Amino acid sequence: MKKRKITNIAFLAIILVFMLTGLILTIAGSTEFLEYENRKANKMPSFSVQSYLDKSFQDGLEDALADQTLFAPQIREAYNNVLSGFIKSAVTTFTEKYETADTDDDNHEIYIADSDDIGGHTTDDSISDGQGEQTEQNPVVDPESSKDPEPTKESEPIKDPEPSPGGGTYYSVGGGMYIYKDYVVQGVASFKANKPRLDAFIESYNKAVEAHPEQNFYLYYIERDSDQNYATGYRSNIYDYIKESVNVPESNVSRQHITSFEEYTEFNIKSDHHWGYKGSYSGYKDILAMLKPAAHPLEPLGEYKLGYIKGSFTKTEKTANFKDDFYAYEFEFPAWEVLLNGKSAACYGNRQAYIDKAKNGNTSQAMSYGSFYGQDVGEIIIHNPTGDGSLLIFGNSYDNALIELLAAHYEYTYSIDLRYYKKQTGKSFGLSNYLENHGVDDILCVGNVNYYVQSPFKIPE
Repeated sequence: MKKRKITNIAFLAIILVFMLTGLILTIAGSTEFLEYENRKANKMPSFSVQSYLDKSFQDGLEDALADQTLFAPQIREAYNNVLSGFIKSAVTTFTEKYETADTDDDNHEIYIADSDDIGGHTTDDSISDGQGEQTEQNPVVDPESSKDPEPTKESEPIKDPEPSPGGGTYYSVGGGMYIYKDYVVQGVASFKANKPRLDAFIESYNKAVEAHPEQNFYLYYIERDSDQNYATGYRSNIYDYIKESVNVPESNVSRQHITSFEEYTEFNIKSDHHWGYKGSYSGYKDILAMLKPAAHPLEPLGEYKLGYIKGSFTKTEKTANFKDDFYAYEFEFPAWEVLLNGKSAACYGNRQAYIDKAKNGNTSQAMSYGSFYGQDVGEIIIHNPTGDGSLLIFGNSYDNALIELLAAHYEYTYSIDLRYYKKQTGKSFGLSNYLENHGVDDILCVGNVNYYVQSPFKIPE
């Protein structure tokens, strides 16, 4: 009896030590970056009466405990690997070819839900722009989203006059991903299934335009594998629908138009859902020509190989060995002040630090899109005394590669990621209030298809 009592006390003591260790680690916030999930680790939030009442403090504390507690990231990784293995074994017979049960119709379209995407982790409030697990076999679809709209003239996508079929076969590897030639690619986003989400974004955009006629509104759409089947040439034509539906001058809407697999491989890499350095630089020049036609884009000082990247497309057994050499352009940026969620920072991202290492001979650095360009941040403010005017950017993680480039041309650049703004700043975002507090001339919405069809990105008035 006495021995059992001692054993129980010892067991309780071990649990107490583990809990206290977790609390101490959470408060200390020693973990900076979660490599497996390719994101910054959540840290202990600042307490305030307002944050406690609106429960953002409790949410932040829960996230910090999940990230900072001893072995928590390793436990999540092990769990995800076991779960992924179980799911893959359960659906193997249905996912050998592209023409299988994980497609919606003969055009191989997919539905993009708020929490169903591809790759490594799910972002705040179960929202992802390409980094959460996707289960196409049984997607979570809003009842209204799943209804097929009547084929009216307004709801049918415009036929693209220049499809460029490349032949070949899409081989499914699960998670909404396929191998085409030597690249990992996604399926084409379904216009029909995503139309209600598109309409909701367009409605919020047009309301903002109408409510703020003194601002200049712009929109840039990034095309990639989710817009065209490179084997057949089939296109979703989602951009065409958006362009016809937004109430701004035609010159204020543009896209990175990818018409062939060769163009896609020039601007994108095979192991990640983000664009590569040539793609983001081309997008920057397109956007600058739209925002400031007379401005000259920054010219690269040099092109460097920094190391390699194993991105979000490598989370399945069949794609685990895919990786890319990571290249980058070097630019000379002005001296500026940077605020990340209201706190002063030396810079956004780590461009120059990685490039300097490469210039000193280290060309085998393990990279990620976020570690180089910068992680997703609720609010970024850059004050550039040499710039002119002010720009407000709404986007998903694709704009991480653009923010500093565009900031080189504006006195003030504001970047808002609506998925993270409230949780990271403790404030709700409203466009009218933000414009009242910050003098803004130009407003830009930018992203790939995920940005325009996921509900958190609707612009709140």
